[in-house]
Amino acid sequence: MNDLVNVSLSQGCEIVMFGDDILMFKPTTADEDLASFQADIDHTECLLTIYAPQKTKLMILSHNRHKLQPILFLNGTVLEQVTHFKYLGIWVSDDLTWNMQ
Repeated sequence: MNDLVNVSLSQGCEIVMFGDDILMFKPTTADEDLASFQADIDHTECLLTIYAPQKTKLMILSHNRHKLQPILFLNGTVLEQVTHFKYLGIWVSDDLTWNMQ
């Protein structure tokens, strides 16, 4: 996992690690951004064989009601898009509200 710190990612893409959890995020506004984000996912999956596509989730954070509906893949598996998930004890919601708390 320490190799992820040295991975060269596209502009704006970041990786945050805590224990065995990895968050990968990138601001996107266009299909080109999504294509580069998919390339970043592809690039990092080569470094780790422990990625579990069935445990990996995709969330689009936005106040915009017309969110992008990307289809992204990890190890050939379509990532499940969710509206909320729990990270380090805090519920993160795709509409950026605290209602799940």
